[in-house]
Amino acid sequence: SLSVDNAFAPAWAALATAASERGDVSRAFALSTEALRIAPESPEVLAMYGNLLRTTGASAAAVEFLSRATNFRRTCAITRANLGGALYESGRLIEAATELRTAVALSPHCAEAHNNLGNVLRDLGKLAEAAGCYQLSIQLQVSTNASRAALVAAAAATAVPTAAAAAVAAAAR
Repeated sequence: SLSVDNAFAPAWAALATAASERGDVSRAFALSTEALRIAPESPEVLAMYGNLLRTTGASAAAVEFLSRATNFRRTCAITRANLGGALYESGRLIEAATELRTAVALSPHCAEAHNNLGNVLRDLGKLAEAAGCYQLSIQLQVSTNASRAALVAAAAATAVPTAAAAAVAAAAR
């Protein structure tokens, strides 16, 4: 068993993350609540708690914590991408697109952010732009099968298949 300095919030947050990864959500919430009590304005603790809320489907509540974290970490692409994901899950597509565009600008090599932006743009009906995001995601992380499938679907929906979509579709046959 690990012991923790009762006043060291990052340790509580790390233990909460470990509990969450083990699937012990109730323990993760108990540990993260203690981390929040100790350091209610810590961007790391706020982001961790927001992400934990997302895993339970509480996306609207997650938005609050992730928004607070981005107030402290304006240039952290991961926090922005997570906020964009929570906004998307909450049905706030325009705001999600804004956060994900910021995440992509801050970290242009993050395949997941490009893919997630593509999903938001697809749902906003911006299929050609979504296809571009999926293409970038594929280029950045070739093994992203979800991006490949989404690109083919977006290209088919726009009736203007791109060379990349055609190549992916041909490879899938």
